[in-house]
Amino acid sequence: GQSATEYGERTSQLDRFRTNRDIIYIDQRGTGGSHALNCNMYGEDLQSHFRELFPVQMVRSCREKLEQLADLTAYTTPIAMDDLNEIREVLGYKKINLYASSYGTWAALELLRTHSDHVRSAVLAGTATVQAKFPVHFAQGAQNAMDLLIDDCMKDELCASAFPDLRRDFGKVLADLREKPASFSLEGVTIVLTYDGSTERLRLMLYDLPSASRIPSMINQAARNNWIPFAVAALARSRQSANLL
Repeated sequence: GQSATEYGERTSQLDRFRTNRDIIYIDQRGTGGSHALNCNMYGEDLQSHFRELFPVQMVRSCREKLEQLADLTAYTTPIAMDDLNEIREVLGYKKINLYASSYGTWAALELLRTHSDHVRSAVLAGTATVQAKFPVHFAQGAQNAMDLLIDDCMKDELCASAFPDLRRDFGKVLADLREKPASFSLEGVTIVLTYDGSTERLRLMLYDLPSASRIPSMINQAARNNWIPFAVAALARSRQSANLL
């Protein structure tokens, strides 16, 4: 769902395949160099990085803005996969190998459905099936990931020693936020963090190992009313996302 070419400039994880394979990054229509359709969901104030991720009115305003620039009905996954197949044909590849993760797996499954004759293999990581209804499963998925993270911590001698009450601390943090939003100062600004705002940021941190591995320490501090470590990490991730919009 983001610019593939910009992502490709920042990663070397596939470089080892270049000896025997061409690696092609394609900006799906609506992203990067393919007529990007961008909306900034963050305001100038710091608090905007801690509210709900997609305020309904802002999403509606975004759609109204983009409707002036493009026919939004043409920005669908099936059409985008037709684009990809046309690019394959122009480049002269009879068959291609796909690597996809997250939403990309949904796109890859659509390509397999419509153009399977030209796909040699497909590697799907974190598969999102075509039956998935976003974001209905997000809350349960985040809960499962958090439960597994706590279980892993309890099985690790160092983590369990450092955070022996992690499950209880996590329950306390959620209970406190349900009762009353947290308030703290960050970069000289008073931030109010609600239950919904905090759980959304936590879900995003669970997406990758480097940020997920820091969650036990953040929960430990938050349970003691120190929200700064969590807020700093959430803000950094939010600002990174804002730069992609």
